Amino acid sequence: MTHAVRRVTLIPGDGVGAEVADAVVRIFAAASVPVEWERVEAGTEAMKRHGTPLPDEAVASIRRNGVARFLICSRNCGSPPSPSSR
Repeated sequence: MTHAVRRVTLIPGDGVGAEVADAVVRIFAAASVPVEWERVEAGTEAMKRHGTPLPDEAVASIRRNGVARFLICSRNCGSPPSPSSR
């Protein structure tokens, strides 16, 4: 039985999230899971760049695809940067 490819929003998040995201992609590929990943930014870096930990682009991707795989977000990802990090 063949399954249609499913597009999934992949949100690596922070810290080891990028490494974990890469591993998830490799695991799905090795298992021949028919997934096309759409990577979007979220978390601390998104907060720095966009002023929000979950930018509009990420929300639009989730709505468009109807499914997302969110990995790791630091406990401070929703907090504005501290004055010393600006």
